[in-house]
Amino acid sequence: MDARDKEIEHLQDRVKHLEGQLKDALQTIEILLKENEKLRSRVTELEKQLKLKNNDKKEPPSFLKPDRPKKRKRDKKGPRKGHKGVSRKVPDHIDEEDAISLNSCPDCGTELCNPFAYTTHYVEDIVPAHIVVRKHNIGWHWCKTCKKKVHARLQDAFANERFGNNLMALVSYQRILGMTVGKIRDLLNEQYGLGICDAAVLRMEHRVAEEMGDHYQELVDTVRSGDRIRADETGWRIEGKNHWLWTASTDDVTVYIVDRHRSGKVANDLLGPDHEGRVVTSDFFPAYNKVPGLKQKCLVHLLREFKKVESKKIELSDEFRSFKKKVKRLVRDAIRIHERITDPEIKARRVQRLRDRLRKIYSQTYSLADCKRIAKRLERYKDELFTFLEYEGVEWHNNDAERAIRPMVVVRKNSYGSRSMEGANSRCVLMSVKESLRKKGERYTDFALHLLSERAMSGTSKG
Repeated sequence: MDARDKEIEHLQDRVKHLEGQLKDALQTIEILLKENEKLRSRVTELEKQLKLKNNDKKEPPSFLKPDRPKKRKRDKKGPRKGHKGVSRKVPDHIDEEDAISLNSCPDCGTELCNPFAYTTHYVEDIVPAHIVVRKHNIGWHWCKTCKKKVHARLQDAFANERFGNNLMALVSYQRILGMTVGKIRDLLNEQYGLGICDAAVLRMEHRVAEEMGDHYQELVDTVRSGDRIRADETGWRIEGKNHWLWTASTDDVTVYIVDRHRSGKVANDLLGPDHEGRVVTSDFFPAYNKVPGLKQKCLVHLLREFKKVESKKIELSDEFRSFKKKVKRLVRDAIRIHERITDPEIKARRVQRLRDRLRKIYSQTYSLADCKRIAKRLERYKDELFTFLEYEGVEWHNNDAERAIRPMVVVRKNSYGSRSMEGANSRCVLMSVKESLRKKGERYTDFALHLLSERAMSGTSKG
């Protein structure tokens, strides 16, 4: 065999070897393709499971707000360029005044002469308080006319009360602020050295509420007689059981009540009978339907219905988008008329056009369930959506009632409600008085102290 034949034989062996390697590679590729297909199927299955899990995931609670973007820190203090600066006002009353100077230089110790100029520095501080214990020797007398024993009444405390009116007013205000009984007890002990038990704190709160009962009823009557009333309600727990906190407010007065029910009877009893010109603003809760008289529904709550639908994270149809666009445009035009049009005749014509547009919207046939539901609501409350365009002083939203109920919601966050109906009623009385005074620009502690002193002197206490 010559060299050429050997070379050919070598090449043939090489080809067979490569063909074997190619066959093994093809088999490996086939196996990998099958495994890849299995992995693709598994990934698809996991993606479906993840999507279902995300759809079933509960929405975060309403009180959980999204994080605010971090603001860029300002380079320097003071007002922004072009803004007028604001500083604390100089006190009108000066209790103490002095002159502070040096005898020697604080750096080198050189003896100094009299100051060549003075700068003024106002300091507002709190003088450490202490307990004042008064011993009253009350004289008893015999009245010849009445034929009975009489005695002088105290001004700084009620009969048979160990604690004075100042302390009772302070404790009741601390309870209004949402402080727990334990914190009030610790604060009194830390700041004033006054040892007191939890029952005494609650007793003072209830006593002040009792003495303010007549004034609270006057506030309720004032709200019922108001021309523009805003109402709202929220949950309240008493001894672990569900109750409801109701609020009704006017421009000058705010009142609260707690009731076991969330029915129209409670709303009707709270707001009282109808009178000429009265308008009640509320959300779309059906309990307010039984309230007599004119009503205005909150348009903000109406627009929130669309946000609820969008929060479901479902694919929105063109029908829903078109429906939403028409309703939002209707609300926006109504607000624009309220803010810009003052002529009564022009406003009346515009309002009639709005009502015609509203009728077309809810009269149209919809296939989507959410559109049907909102359209039904528009038809049900068609006469209560544009009342604010016909009566002065009526707003298109219910923000005032929601702001009025917020202090009680903050208290609920700390206390989780009340332990008894008596405690809930006391909280409503105190908060009603405080919020009504705030609207008038008056201080609660001044009012409470004056009222307690008057009732102690007059002998008309309810304790």
